[in-house]
Amino acid sequence: EPTKLEEYFNEIDNGKSSLNKVYKKVKLLQTKSKCQSNVEAGDYKNGSITIFNKSSETMEELEDESVNVSISSPPYWTMKMYQLDENQLGQENNIEDYLDNLKKHYTEVYRVLRKDGSLFVNINDCCRDGEYQLVPHRFVLMMKSIGFILNDEFQWLKQNPRPTPGKRSIRRHEPIYHFVKTRNFYYNEEWLKECLDETNSFTIGTTKECPKLTSSLDFYGGVLKTGVASTTELKNKCEEEGVFLDHQATFPIDVPHLCLLMTSKPNDVILDNFSGTSVTGQAVMELGEGRSYIGYEPSPEYMVASKIRLSEYKQVA
Repeated sequence: EPTKLEEYFNEIDNGKSSLNKVYKKVKLLQTKSKCQSNVEAGDYKNGSITIFNKSSETMEELEDESVNVSISSPPYWTMKMYQLDENQLGQENNIEDYLDNLKKHYTEVYRVLRKDGSLFVNINDCCRDGEYQLVPHRFVLMMKSIGFILNDEFQWLKQNPRPTPGKRSIRRHEPIYHFVKTRNFYYNEEWLKECLDETNSFTIGTTKECPKLTSSLDFYGGVLKTGVASTTELKNKCEEEGVFLDHQATFPIDVPHLCLLMTSKPNDVILDNFSGTSVTGQAVMELGEGRSYIGYEPSPEYMVASKIRLSEYKQVA
């Protein structure tokens, strides 16, 4: 049986790959070999940050209606393989099973979310057998069956979208849904009056005294001009700790920033039940004012990455 290296070089001989692509694959293989195959993480607690190294399918650590805002992006269906077991969420054989599994997680979010709270979910569609699978649309209907109300929908416009095969355009957008439990949820637009948005990149207003968010958000370069941690720097730091990040499926930090500015207050509790490398946690720490962060993440590698990402922020007990 040929080794990985032999497979890569055969790709060049057969014209299936370029020397540059094979070089990148070999470099990646070398990096992986230097990293630990098994990483022990465990829960992470540091002041106002708590991340549980487990699935959010059950969140018995949280009381009913104890969370003000939840921001999350679950694994997309059949889009990425993470460093977990083969039965991981997102790798189900059909959409029905995928949505049934997601329902368990978001039923728990519904339980812990306050009546005046908000939930934001970023989820994407995929194209199979020549047609889109309507994953976001079916997800919204599933969320309504739990009891959530769809209040708003934003479109995250991406500058580097993945190529979409077939006779169709390259999909550059991903939806971000805003769900609530009641119509009496907390919502703040006052901060928009203090924002400088000369090109109307994220606001539209009839007057400067009454700006409104636009639903189509181009995050390229940072809509709010916030500091964004370099994913390359994070990856390098993880490798120094013996951890290889195979995928870094992170949304721009402006996504949680906007969500928090709209719907959170000082001292609020913020949850990301698919914490990943804790981009939401970083946004919570940057906004500060007594806000606390709770995450759920089953991947030990991502737990290590979260600790590294959040280590520079001064924690308040």
